[in-house]
Amino acid sequence: ANESPPDKVIPFHHELAQTARYPRRVAFFCENPAMRGGATPLLDSGNAYARLRSEFPEGLAELQKKGVRYTRVMTVDDRPHSAIGRGWADTFGVSTPQELEAKLASSGDKLEWLGVSLSHLGVDGDRYPVRHYTDVRPAVLVDPSDPERRPRFFNQILAAHTGWRDELNAPGASVVLGDGTPMRQDMLDAMERIFLEESVSVQWRAGDVMLINNLQVMHARETFVDGEAPRRGLAAPGRGPP
Repeated sequence: ANESPPDKVIPFHHELAQTARYPRRVAFFCENPAMRGGATPLLDSGNAYARLRSEFPEGLAELQKKGVRYTRVMTVDDRPHSAIGRGWADTFGVSTPQELEAKLASSGDKLEWLGVSLSHLGVDGDRYPVRHYTDVRPAVLVDPSDPERRPRFFNQILAAHTGWRDELNAPGASVVLGDGTPMRQDMLDAMERIFLEESVSVQWRAGDVMLINNLQVMHARETFVDGEAPRRGLAAPGRGPP
């Protein structure tokens, strides 16, 4: 599972919704729970869509029409102190810049190699810092297996806006509309409130297993404090039924 620092919340998101290939299902396993905190809040993103449509009909319509783009700066190595955490090697399953460029060549994503331009932040060129821009991704999805055909707020917008910030990533710079224009700030500010109001939290015990439909349910992670043994949870994304 995401090894983001324990004092940082992992905001609500659909797993890998910022990519062109996202899992239909995600399985979670608790090997060892935290001494305090560390719950996994869950949110029906159909309810999130309905609330946003009620409160921000024009903003949601624009987002649904234009889609969304994400951007973040990563290094080749993981940075455990950051909420972004994983480096590009682990994120994309590659070892070299050449492999990363080849893997993303047909995806529509863009890469900007930053070289030594971040040396003033303590990031040298041998850590291969790169700014990754996704192609335009949908912000709303309908699960084809859902008989009700409910629109779902399927994206990483809140996670990117509130969580993708560290010494390499400025607040508010991680997510824009598909045409490059900023998203409405009042809508962004309301998302966290709406999501919390519509969510339930799952407290973990050792041995617990949970399977979610990633096309319908967002998840998050609360902050936590470890006991004698550190909190350890595993996550396994998968395709699931068609």
